[in-house]
Amino acid sequence: MQLKENSSNCKFHRALLDQALKTYGDRYVFKPEKARAIFKRSKVLRLLQREDEAEAALNESWKLYQEIRPADQRTAEQLCDTDFDKIVVFWSR
Repeated sequence: MQLKENSSNCKFHRALLDQALKTYGDRYVFKPEKARAIFKRSKVLRLLQREDEAEAALNESWKLYQEIRPADQRTAEQLCDTDFDKIVVFWSR
């Protein structure tokens, strides 16, 4: 998903990510997908200049990432799209 700083574009992407998060819910099997969607949502929120929400989403995605990859000791700020792509099975991307 390529994000652009167009407000209506960001709101559209946010709506799609929110729907995905509703679908994933709290089911353990979707933890990687949920972590990735929350990470992407944090990026959209930053583009919308909603810094507090973006930071909260980034931290939530990092916590889920740490549950999946506990040996990876990087901070939330050091993670990138590729890190989250790697924890999601290829047919869910």
